[in-house]
Amino acid sequence: MRPGDLVAPETPWLEDPLLAPVSDLGANGLAFRGNDLYIAVWDSGRIVRVPVTARGDPGALAVVPGGEQEDLLEVDGIAFDARGNLYATTNTNAVLRLTPDGTLESLVDPTWLDYPTMPVFGTAPHTGTTLYVSNGSFDGVSPNVIAFDVGEQGTRLP
Repeated sequence: MRPGDLVAPETPWLEDPLLAPVSDLGANGLAFRGNDLYIAVWDSGRIVRVPVTARGDPGALAVVPGGEQEDLLEVDGIAFDARGNLYATTNTNAVLRLTPDGTLESLVDPTWLDYPTMPVFGTAPHTGTTLYVSNGSFDGVSPNVIAFDVGEQGTRLP
C-alpha cells in the first residue's frame, strides 16, 4: 500500500449511547473547534463534545451546555464562529445560535428555509461574518442557498 491510499476502517472511531438514534437518525453533523469534535445528534436534539487526544483518540463525551433541547430536534449541520458560538441548522426550518453559556436563539425567519442542512462561514475578508445555509428542498421547492451576516467572524479552518 502507498501513502495516501484509502483503507476502510475495521472498527468505528467512536461509538457511544449519546450518539445513538432515538428513532430514526443519530450522529449527523460534525464540526471541530480546536481539538474538540462536536457532533449533532439528529433525533435527540443533542450537541455532544468529544475531545480528541494528541494521539487522535476520542476522549470522554459530554453534552454541551444548552445542547439538548426540543428546539434542536432534527439538528443537521453545525459550524462555529471565532467566539465559540455554535450555529446549527435543523430540518424543522431553523437556523440557531447556541452560545458557550447555553443560550439558544433563532436567527432567521423560517419562511426563508426549506429543509436547511448545512451552515458554513465565508472565508474571504468581506464574507467572514456571513453564514451560508443550504436549503435541501425536501418539500419540493427549488433547492437554494441563503446568506446573511451574523455579526461574528466565522472560525477559520487551517
